[in-house]
Amino acid sequence: MDVRRMGGAVAAMAGAAAGSLTGPAAVAAPGVCDGLAGCRVVAHADVDGDGHPDTVGVASRGAKGAEKGSVIVRVMTAPGKIVSVIRATEFWYGPPYQGAAPVDARPGSEIFVGRQVGAHTEAFRALTWRGGGLVDLDAPGREHFWIVDGAYSVVYGWLKVPSDPDGIVYKRTASRVGNTDSFRGRITKYRSTGDAWAQVWSHPLTVSEKVAGGWVGFHIRGLQDY
Repeated sequence: MDVRRMGGAVAAMAGAAAGSLTGPAAVAAPGVCDGLAGCRVVAHADVDGDGHPDTVGVASRGAKGAEKGSVIVRVMTAPGKIVSVIRATEFWYGPPYQGAAPVDARPGSEIFVGRQVGAHTEAFRALTWRGGGLVDLDAPGREHFWIVDGAYSVVYGWLKVPSDPDGIVYKRTASRVGNTDSFRGRITKYRSTGDAWAQVWSHPLTVSEKVAGGWVGFHIRGLQDY
C-alpha cells in the first residue's frame, strides 16, 4: 500500500472525527449595521459607561437637504446586543454623525448627530445612555439642541476643557458691534447635575473678530468643530 495515501486517509478520518466531536460551527453574532441599508460604522466608543468600547453605526433617510428626513443610530454594547433609535432631521446636508464625546457627568460618551440646518446655523442632537437605551440630552440653557453658528455677525460655540472635572461645559456666544471688528460676547459655564444642567457663572466681554471666530463650533475632543 502507498504509505503517503494511507497517511492522508488517516488524517482525513481524524479531521472528520474531530468535527463530529466539536459540533457545528458557531454562527457569528450580527454586526451593528447588519440589515440596515446605508448604515456605516462611525465610532468605537464607550457609550454605556461600562469602560469598554461599543460599536456605533449610523444611517440616514431622506435626500440631502430634505425638509423631512431622519437619522438612525445603533449601538452594539456586546455581541448580539444592539440598541437602535431614530430621530427626525430637517434640511440636513451631508453625513449626520458629528462625533462621540463624554459631555455630562455620567460615565460614557454622548453621540452627536445632526438635527437641522438653517442659513448659517446648525443644530445638533446629543444622545446619551440611560436605563439600557439611548435618550436625548438637552443642551445647557434654554435650547433643546446644541447650536453652533459662524456667520458674519453671529458666533455660537461650545467648549470643554480637558483639565476640568467631568460634566463641565462652556457656551460661548458673540454678536458683532455694528460694522466694527469688535464682538460683544458672553461665556457661560455649566455643570452637569444628573439629567439637567446648572449655570455656574456667566460673564460678558468684548473680543476681537479673530477671537470670536475661534469660538465657532464645537471645541470638544471627539466632536468635529463645525
